[in-house]
Amino acid sequence: MKILYIEDDDINLLVIEKMLKQHDVQTCKTAILGKELVQSDSFDLILLDMNLGASKDEGAELLLELRELGYTNPIAAITGYALKDEVSLYMEKGFDAYFIKPIDKAKLIEYIDSIT
Repeated sequence: MKILYIEDDDINLLVIEKMLKQHDVQTCKTAILGKELVQSDSFDLILLDMNLGASKDEGAELLLELRELGYTNPIAAITGYALKDEVSLYMEKGFDAYFIKPIDKAKLIEYIDSIT
């Protein structure tokens, strides 16, 4: 499976790369680069950090932009925010799934297996 992980934290990028080493994982650190990659390549899944840079909502904004560009495959929110209301808000915005940091490897693998 080809996965794009958009995350601004180097440690989190490394964790996911190691966690999903059996998959083709591409990473980037900004919403702008993520959008460019989606326009130039094909991904089966996007893992999207909710808090990219200065804006808490940049991940949600990027989700909307990617959907407007025609990306229809799953996009999962990756967040450090675990409050029930925040998680509900992410799902209402159109995310297909969410994972709270630190990410539970078993749950992430189970989700990936369910969409392949």
